[in-house]
Amino acid sequence: ELRGAFQKAESAFLQAKALDPNLGVIYNNLGKLYNVIGAFAKAEECYRQSLVQVPDFYDAHRHLAQVKKYQSPQDADIVGWKAQLQNPLCDDERMHISFALAKALDDVGAYQEAFAHLKIGNALKRATFEFQIQDVQNRGSVLKQFFTHKARVDLGAQSDKAIFILGLPRSGTSLCEQILATHSLVYGAGETTAMKRVQRQIQRSTQKGYPFGIEELHPKEYKALGQLYLQYLGEYGDARFVTDKMPINYTMIGLIRAILPQAKIVYCRRHPLDNALSLLLRYFVGHHGY
Repeated sequence: ELRGAFQKAESAFLQAKALDPNLGVIYNNLGKLYNVIGAFAKAEECYRQSLVQVPDFYDAHRHLAQVKKYQSPQDADIVGWKAQLQNPLCDDERMHISFALAKALDDVGAYQEAFAHLKIGNALKRATFEFQIQDVQNRGSVLKQFFTHKARVDLGAQSDKAIFILGLPRSGTSLCEQILATHSLVYGAGETTAMKRVQRQIQRSTQKGYPFGIEELHPKEYKALGQLYLQYLGEYGDARFVTDKMPINYTMIGLIRAILPQAKIVYCRRHPLDNALSLLLRYFVGHHGY
């Protein structure tokens, strides 16, 4: 099924390209599709074609760096990105080029130079959003206070279909899912938004929202929320087991145990220094305050 969905997406992108072969964003998005399925040569070709059409499409520069393994500091991409950084760029443009150059320099072993560009790229990304660690600590305190009791097996939806793979981003969740999905009874759904949608339901049905409004929930509502999650999971087919590898679900382990007491939870842990460095190396789309 997943293969079929990718084929449909590829077909749609190719049709769009036929309608307007000069639109750089089509090549960029097609490249992202090929990257996801591991067709890195095709992805690189698409990103380069995107830059032919729109040379200042800076997202495509960063994407290109991710799919190519660089061998020499004299590679034309590296030389070109260094030259671009000497030109007047806005912060967003400089950010994407800095991440691209850092990844390429890391590939060729120029670690000090790569780290310097990583600091610039991450600082520019950090300036795009507000974040207070105290807010995270407050939410964590509420969750720990409410979910200190052992989950009651008589509450929640009685199903063992879901396998949650969670932990910090870059902690090994993808590899874990790939291993489990090799089993004939397991379907790897990837990073689903199912728990996020359950969370939104709690936002709508309580005055204080999630997590502060959890105490407002009636015990019977846990079963309904579990059934709601399973309904969303059903969108990924009818396999006996389905993995959900959204890393940030680790903040909802207590809720998962309450609404789906039979679900399996695989918590991935990596050495903190390795995990932090991997996070530093990666550009994250959107707001990831932590």
